[in-house]
Amino acid sequence: MYCRKCGTFIPGTGELCEKCSVEENLYPAQTTDTIQDRYAHSIDMSRAGRGVALIGLVAPIVSLIMTLIIFGALIAYAAGHYYYFRPGFGTVLLLILLFGFLGVEILSIIFAAKGIGAFRRACRMDASKKPVASLVMSIIGLNVDVVAIIYSLVAIGGIIALFSVY
Repeated sequence: MYCRKCGTFIPGTGELCEKCSVEENLYPAQTTDTIQDRYAHSIDMSRAGRGVALIGLVAPIVSLIMTLIIFGALIAYAAGHYYYFRPGFGTVLLLILLFGFLGVEILSIIFAAKGIGAFRRACRMDASKKPVASLVMSIIGLNVDVVAIIYSLVAIGGIIALFSVY
């Protein structure tokens, strides 16, 4: 309790201020910050989720580059050997590889979502330092992922079209 007149802290439930001897002029001790608030404001979560967000950013970029190389090389080879191109084991292997890269892109969506989850967790905890880098990397990774998935599906469709033409 605190005295309303002089502001002196009075331990326990005493009703008489020993400093100024005023009765019933007391009010309960109130603090602006609770222990939980002070703890939450001291939490540094700036590095949380950085690893998964980085994977969520790098994996779709690598997958997109590999898909571009594989599909571009296959189309160039098919166009260069137009009259005697026959899809064989190599083409099937490239198709399987493209499906594998599509799986990597789907996994990178999960990693990017975990990076965003780390930022949301820091916001719920009201941490003093939030993992903004994880949030930015995750958002960029998700955007690259959308492009990579669309291109992978186009590449897979293109290879299937090559099978149907020849």
